[in-house]
Amino acid sequence: MDTQSGFLSLPREIRDIIYDYALEDVPFSDALTATTAYTPESFPLLYVDKFISEELQPLLYENHAMVIPIQSPKEYANGNSNFFPKDTKCSRMMKQRSKSLVIEMALITSVDDSEFGETVRFGGVLIPDILALKPELTGLKEIKLVFWSYSYSEDIADWSDPLKKLTEAWPEISLEVELNVFDFYDECAGDGGSNWIEGWDDWADEVGVCLEVSNLTWAEGADGKFPGRHIYVPAWKDEEFCYLNPDEQDKELHYCNFDKGPMYVNLALYDEEGPAFDNRRTFTVDFGDS
Repeated sequence: MDTQSGFLSLPREIRDIIYDYALEDVPFSDALTATTAYTPESFPLLYVDKFISEELQPLLYENHAMVIPIQSPKEYANGNSNFFPKDTKCSRMMKQRSKSLVIEMALITSVDDSEFGETVRFGGVLIPDILALKPELTGLKEIKLVFWSYSYSEDIADWSDPLKKLTEAWPEISLEVELNVFDFYDECAGDGGSNWIEGWDDWADEVGVCLEVSNLTWAEGADGKFPGRHIYVPAWKDEEFCYLNPDEQDKELHYCNFDKGPMYVNLALYDEEGPAFDNRRTFTVDFGDS
């Protein structure tokens, strides 16, 4: 009796235990390049036997996210992008079973970028393209927008209408927004006004969207990640905040030290002399074809 026949002669309960032990979750894949999250190199058991493959099918993509990286929102808004529904390379199973869709956007283009102010058009182009994927993403539970931003502020006024259209057209999914900023400091905090991050926070509270804001340091750490802390946005609204010294303000505003980096987009900061910092693909998870 060969090994394959011996394995299939085991009770299904035993085989399921082995499958659970052997199958590792693939947390995310690049939807523009990966046809599958389970390649022969990363998961050979799936390709050993047709019967085994059929038994494994229900276990695939249980906690998987499809990631669509948008390297240049400006070019995307102008129609010079490779992200269109027909251009996603992932399999039908990945589309049908993935629980999350992550749109990762790199807004880091220059130290002083005054040219890119076309966010109304960007959001207006992006959201219809996301909605065009809806018929294929039958198992989707969550959409997450991830912004990587340096000097440019993503104003919620430019996004509220497109995001309203998204939630109205796709009410069964939950929407999350992640803002990643670098070395952010509001010199006018506590003066009675509000900054653009507070605008996002007010909107998120109003519509019931989960918002996470991270303040990172522009100093590359291990594996292309950046040291950072979460921002507790309500601290800015405290009337006493402006009377605190800088150390006290920092303590009230930030919490939880961590390192984080992008999934697929490249972060490059340019000055007049050329690249001032570049982390191009130093933090990318390889899933075979992805």
